[in-house]
Amino acid sequence: MPTSVWRCVFFVGVLWAQTLEVTYKVEVSTVAGSGRVGYRGGPALEAALNRPNGITVAKDGTVYFSDDDNHCVRKVTPDGQVLLVAGQPRRAGFQDGDQEEAAFASPHGLTLDPAGNLYVCDYLNHAIRRISPQGEVTTFAGGNGGGFEDGPRRQAQFLYPIAIVRDSKGNLWVLESGNHALRKITPQGQVITVAGNGLPGYKDGKGRGTQFNSPVGLAIDKNDNLYVVDAGNRCIRKDHPHGRSNHIRLAQLPGLDDPRRTGGRSELLHHGGRTRGRRSRGP
Repeated sequence: MPTSVWRCVFFVGVLWAQTLEVTYKVEVSTVAGSGRVGYRGGPALEAALNRPNGITVAKDGTVYFSDDDNHCVRKVTPDGQVLLVAGQPRRAGFQDGDQEEAAFASPHGLTLDPAGNLYVCDYLNHAIRRISPQGEVTTFAGGNGGGFEDGPRRQAQFLYPIAIVRDSKGNLWVLESGNHALRKITPQGQVITVAGNGLPGYKDGKGRGTQFNSPVGLAIDKNDNLYVVDAGNRCIRKDHPHGRSNHIRLAQLPGLDDPRRTGGRSELLHHGGRTRGRRSRGP
C-alpha cells in the first residue's frame, strides 16, 4: 500500500530552541476500479469505470460516484461491491424513470440530502436530477435546454452544471461552468443566481456583479461558506452566507499570473462533456 510521509518541524522555546519533529503517514488505497476502461460491476477492485467524476459518501459508508463516460451513477457498498444506482450504462440520453429506464448525459457533481435522495448535475442535459432511495429518477430542476434563467426550478435554465452541495438550511447550491455562475435552489423550489452574470471574467463582489471563469469545483464548510474552484482564473474563491464572493489565496498555482492583474483572461473549453483549460493571450 503506497504511503506518503509528511514531516513538520517546529521550534519551541524562548531563550533556547528545540526542534520537535512530527511525522504524519498518509496511506492511499484503491476503493474501486481495476484500472481498465469500460463498464463492469461486482467486486470493487475488479470493476471497470470510465472517467468517474463526482463523488459523495453516505453516513453508512456507501460511496456514490458519477461514471461520466458510462453516463450513469454507481455506488460502492460498504461490503465492497460496485452496483448501478441509475442510468443506462454506455448510453447517453435524457429520460426520467426507474433505475434502468432513466438516462443521463455525462453526469458530474453529486450530493445527498438527509432523506437519502441523491442530486446529480446532469452536465450535457443542463439539468439537476434527483434519484430517490428507491432508484426513481426525476428531473428536479432545469432540463429545458441550455440557458441562464432563474425562476421556478422546473422552468429555470442551466448551462453545464458541474458541481452541487447542500447547506444546513436545505438549499442546493449549483455551480455552472457554462454560465460562470453560482446558483441556488431554495427549499421552496426557486432558482436564484447568487454570483456571476453569465460572462467569464474576474471580479469580487455581490450577486451578478461577481464574475468567475469556468468554475469547476464546489465545497461547503460547517458555517455554510462556499468555496469555488475558479479554474479559468486559477484561484479559489469564497462565497459567504451573506452573499459576498472574494478571492482567497489558498491554491493559486505558482508561476501563473494573478487574475487580479490579468483581468481573468483565460478560458476553459467544453468538449463533449470534458472540460479542458487554455490560457488566452492578452491584447
